[in-house]
Amino acid sequence: MNVDDETFEEGEDVYNSWEEWIGSPYFKEDSGLDTSSGKEGDWIKKSALDLLVNNKSFENKLAYQKVTFFRGLELYSEGNYRDGIELFNKSLSEPRDAIFTARATFWKAECDYQLSNFEQSLIGYKQFLQLPNSNKTPEKSNLDYNLAYNYFKLKNYAEAIKSFNTYVSKNVIALSQKKDAYIRLGDSYFVTSAYWPALENYNNAIEAGALDQDYAHFQKAISYGFVEGADSVRPATILAVTLNVHGEDLAAADWCGADDDPLHAEAFTGLNKSQGQLVLMDGSAKQSTDADLGASGKLVKAHINSRGGVTMGPSKTTVFRK
Repeated sequence: MNVDDETFEEGEDVYNSWEEWIGSPYFKEDSGLDTSSGKEGDWIKKSALDLLVNNKSFENKLAYQKVTFFRGLELYSEGNYRDGIELFNKSLSEPRDAIFTARATFWKAECDYQLSNFEQSLIGYKQFLQLPNSNKTPEKSNLDYNLAYNYFKLKNYAEAIKSFNTYVSKNVIALSQKKDAYIRLGDSYFVTSAYWPALENYNNAIEAGALDQDYAHFQKAISYGFVEGADSVRPATILAVTLNVHGEDLAAADWCGADDDPLHAEAFTGLNKSQGQLVLMDGSAKQSTDADLGASGKLVKAHINSRGGVTMGPSKTTVFRK
């Protein structure tokens, strides 16, 4: 997750107040630093932080909480995640403002995520969610997206699907992240062999204009089994079928479903018995039932009886699975 401009502007306001304090006679007197040379940067910031933490007034403790938080964001944006965690921990050590406590909790989890500490980042995201003021933070709108990715990295695809679905159902979210969420939602379904909802979400990503359209199209393609007899000059021939087709030959196949008893190995979530989808060589995609399959089935019969192209005789009906 990137730090937005509004957050940086807020941090700049805090830093401006802080820098005024650094330049004050109070700071020069108590810190023992000579600022007349105009020295600036991390050395001055660290000295100012040390002075803040040693000053016992509530106002300075609150300033310390905010300054360490925004310094942590700077380090995060620079890719310095380990030092970012250290700063967020310092901010959390002075929980004076509940909003900043929640925000520091979130960004500490973000640092852990970037360091591939996925178990730890998951704990952080859940802690953030439980804080009473998390709903008042700008980070809350992205929590489901971040949680979904965290679950995805942990290969907990059931929870990733829940969080991605929650995220894409929201009305006010970043379009670029929504497009990406559709891709990852499709992936989460795909790796759990739920090919039908995987196809739907790859389609959603393509329709939304996702940047990774080639990947979405490729994943769509391998969610199907391909039929040997497809011929570009025979528009009625069947190019591909969803993988819940039961049998290796369309002339003797049917559609198996998630409600079959016993459950067939080819069945997957989203399609019940006598439900499937196929793609014809004319580019059309069709919902299908068992009435379309078998040697006398409507679509398979048309496939077999097609003529023309490079194929000699009736079109073959063998299914190749990925």
